[in-house]
Amino acid sequence: MQTFLLLLGSIITCAMAMARVGGLSGLFSSTQDKRNLHLLRSDSDTPYSLLGLLLGAPFLIGWYHCCNQDMVQRGLAAKDMEHAKGGCVMAGWLKLLPPFLFLLPGMAARLLFPQELQCHTTPSSSSCSNPDAAFPLLVHQLIPAGLRGLVLAAVLAAMMSTLASAFNSSSTLFTMDIYLRARPSASSHELVLVGKACTLLLAVLAVLWVPVIKRLRAAVYVYAQMANGCLSPPIFTLFCLSLSSSSLNSAGALAGLSLGHLLGFTRMAVCIAMGAARPRAPPPPSSSVSSSGPSSCSSPSPRESSPASSWWL
Repeated sequence: MQTFLLLLGSIITCAMAMARVGGLSGLFSSTQDKRNLHLLRSDSDTPYSLLGLLLGAPFLIGWYHCCNQDMVQRGLAAKDMEHAKGGCVMAGWLKLLPPFLFLLPGMAARLLFPQELQCHTTPSSSSCSNPDAAFPLLVHQLIPAGLRGLVLAAVLAAMMSTLASAFNSSSTLFTMDIYLRARPSASSHELVLVGKACTLLLAVLAVLWVPVIKRLRAAVYVYAQMANGCLSPPIFTLFCLSLSSSSLNSAGALAGLSLGHLLGFTRMAVCIAMGAARPRAPPPPSSSVSSSGPSSCSSPSPRESSPASSWWL
C-alpha cells in the first residue's frame, strides 16, 4: 500500500509540475544552464563526474540491493523462492521510475520557484541554496486541496515504512547476532523486550542526530549518499569477494570489515567536523585557485545543491 501511495503521489506531483512549465519542451527550453539536462558529464564543475559514477555508484547500488538488511529481510520473508525472485524483479522495474518522478519535478521547481529556492545562474555555475524546499513548494502551490492530502499521506506512509524497516532490521541484527550470542539462554520474551528497547534507543539516537545533518549544510539526500558512500563499500566488497573466492575465512572478513568501517567512520567524522558533506566543485577560472586543490570534505558549492536530486525529501 505504501508503494502504491508513493507512486500515485509522485505521479500527481510530476504531472502538475510538468504541466505548469509546458511539458518536456518547455522544461528544456527554459533551463538556462543546459548542462543540467545531462546526467553523464565530464566537465570539471559537476559534483558527480562520469568517472566518479563509474567507480563509486556500483558500490552504493550493489550494497543497497544485495546487502542492505531492509532489502534482504523482505526477500527472506517471501513465501517461496519464486515470490522472492519476483519481488526482486519488481523492485528493479520500480527503480526505473526515479529519473522521471524525482528529477523532472525538481527541475520544474527550479523554474517555478527560483526565489523561494534561492536559485541563481552564472556562466560558470548553476545553484540553489535551499533545494529541500522544492517538494513542499510543489505540493503547496500546485496541487489542489484534496489531492494535496493524498500526496502528503503518500510521503508520510513512505517515511514511516522506511523508518520501520530500518529500526526493525537494526534491532533484529543486534538481538539475534549480538545479544543472543552473548546470552544463549535468553527466552523469547526477553529477546522481544531487548528488541523493543533497541528500537526505542535507535529512535532517540535518530532524533539526536538531526543537528549533525544540519551542520553539514547540504540537502538531506546528499547527506544520505555521503553516509552510504563512507560505510557501504566494505560490505559490498566483502560480498563480492565471498562470491568469487572460496578461500575467505571469518577472521579475514571481520578484519576487512573493521578496517573498512574504521576508515569510513573517520572520513565521515572529518566531514562532520568541517561542516560539509560533499567535495567542493572547482572554482571558475577567473577566481584564484589554491595549489592544494579542493578538500574532499569542503563546503558544498552552490552548483551541488540542486533541487533535482532532493525535491522529494
